[in-house]
Amino acid sequence: MQILAGLILLTILIVVHEFGHFIVAKFMKVRVLVFSIGFGPRLFSFIKGDTRYCICAIPLGGYIRMYGDQFTDKIPSNERNFSFLYQPIWKKFCIVCAGPLFNLLLPIILFFFIFNTRIDGIKPIIGNFINNMSEYSIGIKHNDRIISIDNIKVKTFQEVTNIISSKTGKSINILVERDTGNSFKKIHFILHDNRSSVNLLNIDKVRLFGLKEKELKNITIS
Repeated sequence: MQILAGLILLTILIVVHEFGHFIVAKFMKVRVLVFSIGFGPRLFSFIKGDTRYCICAIPLGGYIRMYGDQFTDKIPSNERNFSFLYQPIWKKFCIVCAGPLFNLLLPIILFFFIFNTRIDGIKPIIGNFINNMSEYSIGIKHNDRIISIDNIKVKTFQEVTNIISSKTGKSINILVERDTGNSFKKIHFILHDNRSSVNLLNIDKVRLFGLKEKELKNITIS
């Protein structure tokens, strides 16, 4: 699996790299003959404008082919404006540097979208209970997902902690969602808290969550 993930990442990096060359070459009016994802036999291709776009059998990167990018290419004088080798040095420099530049921009763009779309915090999924905790014996189970507490929807572990901490000494209604294999079932529990403080388990990885030493009563199943 790690090898496959590495190959996918390598392909993405190379394709982005080649796309940088491609888009800047197009902008500079240099004719791009081929833009290929992968190598080897063509599985699919089409022509748009001067460029043939290809998907090939070996998905390990990709490449572009520009018009007149080899010293052995014979370019008619009236076609030299579209040839890579006959471009001014500054244009060649921009085209060549575009590939590495796009690779540098890729993680910046990805992180921007990740940090602007992700939900901060750990998903409120029940993890492993310890020391024969009473929650498991009366109904709450591993992998149950907390949906709401006292009709307040929660999306992260931190929200669960904050709400429960603010309701010390009170009864709390908890709605969880359980995967039964064939469907998802919503189950209501009520938590009777007679203690002066809330004791939550430490977080282990992403899925560990527990309400320690609480008396839970299963009141509704739907």
